Amino acid sequence: MKEENRQTQGGFSLLEMLIAVTVLGISLLGLAQLLGLAIQQNGQARLDTASMEVARGKLEELKTIYNWQMETGLLSSELTAGLHGPEVVELPNVQEHFGIRRLYVQWLVSDQTIFRKNVQIFVRPTPEYLSEVDTAQEYLEKTTKISTSLTP
Repeated sequence: MKEENRQTQGGFSLLEMLIAVTVLGISLLGLAQLLGLAIQQNGQARLDTASMEVARGKLEELKTIYNWQMETGLLSSELTAGLHGPEVVELPNVQEHFGIRRLYVQWLVSDQTIFRKNVQIFVRPTPEYLSEVDTAQEYLEKTTKISTSLTP
């Protein structure tokens, strides 16, 4: 009778269990890689958002200066033709990404006419970030750029 019970009992063989554990391990390894990539992409998106907020803030500041110039007739050195900056903007601890705590803001002003100015704003991590990336090209790819024309 014992032999009959033994044959009717269901279950997995050792080989089946080994294959199942191997498949599960490979699946979990792939999932872990995807999780790491998702975390990196999330950090990059947060850095891009912070950079864009800084660029828009600088653009608003320059628009305010431009309007003041138009109203008073006085000139500000911040809107003379040429490259200005860099100014360093400290990020709050909440927005620290990839070890980046500070961003450089630079702006390029060119005169189209006496009243119309083209402004390009560049925001990038400060140079200490360069030591944490593989190449200078990757550092330059972190630059956020916006452009506009200021008119009365």
